[in-house]
Amino acid sequence: WALTGAREELCARGASYMRVRGLAVPGVLVGLVLQSGLLAQKDTSTPLKAIVASLVANVCGNVVLTNVYGLGLLGTAIATTMGVWLSVVVTIALGYGANGLLKLRLQLPPRSFWPTFWREALPLMVFALTKSFVFGMISATAAMLDVVSCAVHQAAWA
Repeated sequence: WALTGAREELCARGASYMRVRGLAVPGVLVGLVLQSGLLAQKDTSTPLKAIVASLVANVCGNVVLTNVYGLGLLGTAIATTMGVWLSVVVTIALGYGANGLLKLRLQLPPRSFWPTFWREALPLMVFALTKSFVFGMISATAAMLDVVSCAVHQAAWA
């Protein structure tokens, strides 16, 4: 934690929050793909229903987990993660279920797809990873600066 300049007592809470929120990342990606398929079919009501269900679950979960059970920051992470996965379940049930417009079909691309994919995707992946690394280093450096020095450097980096 010395690299980021973060205080030790905050790191444990932040780490537990990030571990739980990390479980929501696949759900966010799956939800985006599922909602895109429905929006392409001009079905806007199903994604809206899924988002409303997620919102209600998140708000209720936040109130219960933070106020009733006293979980604090961890409770908000759990509620948000549950809301994301509820959105995926609702989207599948309403949009891809028995009465839905689309049917789920898992299929790998043919072998001829992969050489083209890697030729196009690899430079983009290297660029994105390098950019994330550099941004992380800038953020870590900024976290170690005092307020005035950080403000001066923000103007220089902008």
